[in-house]
Amino acid sequence: MKNPLSRWRKSLPVTVSTNPNTFIAMPDAFDELIEDFYQEAFNLATSTVNAWENLTIRPCVDVLEDAKEFKIEVEMPGMGPEDVKLSIEDRKLTIKGEKTSSKTDHEQNYVKREITYGTYQRTIQLPNSVDANQVRASFKKGMLWVALPKRPGSAENFREIEIEQK
Repeated sequence: MKNPLSRWRKSLPVTVSTNPNTFIAMPDAFDELIEDFYQEAFNLATSTVNAWENLTIRPCVDVLEDAKEFKIEVEMPGMGPEDVKLSIEDRKLTIKGEKTSSKTDHEQNYVKREITYGTYQRTIQLPNSVDANQVRASFKKGMLWVALPKRPGSAENFREIEIEQK
């Protein structure tokens, strides 16, 4: 049975426990935690649509390397190539984008809202071996691919160092 005072629990300065055994009380504590989580989630979701907009989001990237180039794959769901800007300055690749919500979203009565909208930005430091003049990019279905070719002869700068045993 639910404790009738649980909704006032947050305003109490101390925790009141009727059960001296913590392990036996854990299921009740867990139930209260879940209830609090959903209460907060629903209050936030219904409070304002703007709470989930205008956020700064850091898109996930994968960086791969082979003998000829580096490859960067970036997740940008809900965006198109027109929403993305790429630039290179001082050996730094900057990926910017903006994911905006529909104007009709503001008129909806959300019960739960998890999709975020806002500005995407990610800056990646590039190695000296990248030929910045030969960089290529493509975009399809919310994924951005950037190919960063290596300069000719840059692989010759790499050498493995043997570790001596003493």
